[in-house]
Amino acid sequence: MLNIARQFYYILAEQFDADPFLIFTLRGRNKEQVIEALRSERAAAQPGDQTSSEVVQPVVATLKLEDHIATSGKRVLQSILRLVNRTASGR
Repeated sequence: MLNIARQFYYILAEQFDADPFLIFTLRGRNKEQVIEALRSERAAAQPGDQTSSEVVQPVVATLKLEDHIATSGKRVLQSILRLVNRTASGR
């Protein structure tokens, strides 16, 4: 049963590689319908249209290398100490 499912998806993937619009065909739409819908959506959206009047500014985090090294170093040291303790206790 597993081999049959694997073969089915392999063949289906090959078909999608050959024709990416096949997925829309399986959903009941052909290539022309999909392209026309995309064109009408693009035409309806005017350049500069915003879905919100609020402009969101990106947040830029400043990371210092020293902070990263200190945090990573602590984690590495803790892992080494746990390993040493396990080895010493015979686990």
